[in-house]
Amino acid sequence: MDDPLRQLRHDARGALHSIKLCVAALKMQCTPEEEMAFIDDVIDCSGKLDQIMLKLDAVQQPPPENAE
Repeated sequence: MDDPLRQLRHDARGALHSIKLCVAALKMQCTPEEEMAFIDDVIDCSGKLDQIMLKLDAVQQPPPENAE
């Protein structure tokens, strides 16, 4: 994708989707080890989403009025 804003939105949706899948998996019957793996995945995806949102915010910032 050539548009950075579009790519960041795509990445954000992907991270949110991953979090939703892991949370849904936690509702299923699984071993404590599997539960910890899903929780670790949620934590990892949350960190990625945080970074994506910071980049998205930076891309959407209007340029300063006195930019030359």
